[in-house]
This record gives sequence, structure tokens and C-alpha cells, in this order.
Amino acid sequence: MHSETGPSRPLEDHRQTLTFVVLAGGRSSRFGANKLMTDVAGKPLLTLVLAAIPQGFPTVIAGSSFEAQAMDLKGAIVVAESPSHGGPLAGLLAAADHIRTPGVVVVGGDMPNVVPGALQLASRFDPEAPGALVATDPRGKPQPLCAVFPAHVLRRAGVVLGSGRDLPLRALLDLVRPKWVPLPDHMLSDIDRPKDLDRLRATVAEG
Repeated sequence: MHSETGPSRPLEDHRQTLTFVVLAGGRSSRFGANKLMTDVAGKPLLTLVLAAIPQGFPTVIAGSSFEAQAMDLKGAIVVAESPSHGGPLAGLLAAADHIRTPGVVVVGGDMPNVVPGALQLASRFDPEAPGALVATDPRGKPQPLCAVFPAHVLRRAGVVLGSGRDLPLRALLDLVRPKWVPLPDHMLSDIDRPKDLDRLRATVAEG
């Protein structure tokens, strides 16, 4: 695997060509509580991701592991994966019917620093020749929870993979030939266990 970057475009050019999909499903089994609703600096964790998305980008939250009435959704549409807790791919495919742009920016709702990295990928998206861009960590491992996919890939995935129930998001990578974009660990880290949240809170407090 080798990384490819390609030319970038101003983000303003992409507000009509890209929709953010924030994946917010999952059972938080390793965390031991609903991690997306866990307090960070007085706000639910999920709002850190939503607040980082630049104004003007259409946004869909896919999943049911949060309390919509308890947070500012920044105008995002909320869709539930089918079946509930069916996995990240099921959530993404459930969002497909609400996407009206050529491309989709996929981010994890439990990844508080992911949006700046996703925007690096977004700036390289070409709506005239849409292709997939997927982040890789410093060890070269693909990170599809920070990725850009052409919308037609989601429609094709719905045909090939059905609902996507219990399938990993990596299954999408078999349907595309992505460009790999290396990003640092801190942009790709998620909140998986309570100790991860403790580190995040310490970082916020220092900031």
C-alpha cells in the first residue's frame, strides 16, 4: 500500500458536493455506558464531532446510541440503522437515502479529533471524477471511519451487501480502489474505554 494525496481544493467548493455522515451506533460495551452521551467540558461527546463540521455542509447522523433531544444537532438529519445496533456499515447504508451530493464524508461519532483529518481528505475530492479517499494511520493501517466515498458506491453497496448488518465498514473497501491518505494517530483515535475519555478530558482542560 502506498499513499496518494493529489491536488486539494478550497473547502468552500465542497459544501454542495459532500455530505458528512457521523456514525453514532454501537452498544458501547467496552466503555460500560453510553459513551456518545458522556460529558466532556459540559457537553456530550458526540457534540465535539458535530461542532467541528464547518457550517454549510449537509450532515446526517446515523445511529440511535444517543439522545437527540439532549444536544444541539447543528441541523443534522438523524437516521437509525436497520436493525438497531446493526453496525457501522448498516448505519452508513441507512443514511444513503438522505444523501443528495456526489460524495460522502464518513466519520466516527466517538472520534473527537477526526473532523480536521476528514477535511484534509474532503479537500482532495473531485466531484467531476469522484473517487474514494481513506485515511491510514502511521502504521499504514486503513481507517475507514475517516474516509470519503462517492455516493454511488453506497448505492452499489446496498445491492451487493444488502443492509450491511454486522459487516465491518472495511467491506466497502472491496468495492473501491481508494487513495490512501496518511494521518497522525491523534486525528484517528476513538473513545473506546474510560481511560480514553480521561485522556480526552485532560486534553480539553489543558486547552
